[in-house]
Amino acid sequence: MEKFLINIICEDVIHEAVIKKILDSTELFEVDSPYVEGKRSNIQEKIIKYNMSAEENNFFCLVDLDFDKCAPSLIKEWFDGFDKNPRLIFRVAVPEVESWLIADTKNFARFF
Repeated sequence: MEKFLINIICEDVIHEAVIKKILDSTELFEVDSPYVEGKRSNIQEKIIKYNMSAEENNFFCLVDLDFDKCAPSLIKEWFDGFDKNPRLIFRVAVPEVESWLIADTKNFARFF
């Protein structure tokens, strides 16, 4: 089966590794280009451009909730005033992607 090419947008290399693992588990996607932006605010500044680029390319974006109230309010704030392109998959790690890793106690302990 042919895989769909997808670009990933993330904060750091930990996010990048988590996204790649998630996408690999589906066996549907092949990562085309990773955009590691360094911090969430850099992604927020570029989200409109990424959304427009999704007309031509698939994107998976993962950001941490950090100190925001909740994921739906963060999404509403970031995409206020324009429609999110369906080819841009946007997900929020609650509270942070690192907590997902630590919560997997069996594999986390085996890794260390």
